[in-house]
Amino acid sequence: MKDYLIKSFAYNNTIRVFVANTTNLVSEAQIKHQTQPTATQALGRVLTASVILGSFYEKGQTIAATIDGNGPLGKIIAESDAEGNVRGFVSNPNVIIINSKSNTSNLSIAVGTDGFLHLTKDLGIKNMFTGRAQLQTGEIAEDFAYYLAASEQIPSAVNLSVTVNEDGTVKHAGGYIIQVTPGYDEDDIKKIEKKVKSIPSLNDLFELGKTPEEISSMLTSGTAKILDKLNLQFICNCSKERFERGLLTLPITDLKELATDKKVDVTCHFCNKNYLFTEEEINILINEKENYKN
Repeated sequence: MKDYLIKSFAYNNTIRVFVANTTNLVSEAQIKHQTQPTATQALGRVLTASVILGSFYEKGQTIAATIDGNGPLGKIIAESDAEGNVRGFVSNPNVIIINSKSNTSNLSIAVGTDGFLHLTKDLGIKNMFTGRAQLQTGEIAEDFAYYLAASEQIPSAVNLSVTVNEDGTVKHAGGYIIQVTPGYDEDDIKKIEKKVKSIPSLNDLFELGKTPEEISSMLTSGTAKILDKLNLQFICNCSKERFERGLLTLPITDLKELATDKKVDVTCHFCNKNYLFTEEEINILINEKENYKN
């Protein structure tokens, strides 16, 4: 099954529901970054939340979510757009912290609770907007819910799930975000809260083969009206040309020092793709920079 997201309204259009299956894109991230189980679950949750939030916006607009806690995972960053594309990485992909009682990853310790969630929006205007909120639990879903309520004044229910096989590969991944809109009824909120507590966990729902459409219907007692379906994918827009432009921002002295190394390897943090610049290519950049200066 391809990864995709369902956007729907429920309860007389006063509740917005976004449900996504992100198994393939989280698996792609796990393979590219060779993440260990705890890192896979943390990165997968941030990728899922980011790609759902990205769908809130319009074509050409992007968001970047950064979890910056004091745990051993370090920073977790994901960038997404309105067309279902997402990329991301975790600073330390080799973290494994297991809760001995539940035999599951202990994200609270791995992420840490002393830090912030930053969300930067590029809406295609002159300035970008960055909001932030203190990390609450390190469990990521709760931290995104708190951010949306505290920084954007949008009460939201956020649920994110990533299940890892014994061999470290991704079994299931996905999530949902439920938000109220003006004119909502308190009784409808209570119905949603009751449903969230009564239905099986996301992992169990995915294990049962439930689709985003079915999960959306279950969450809203069958009142959800699907507005849109968006295909999702892990994709990186890095290129040698982009890194070349980045090298051109360096001082000439730094470029000349790089040229003495005969070759320069540059790796993209988001997808681990490697780009090689030869001595000749670095010298061309030096000449270009010197000619521009003159």
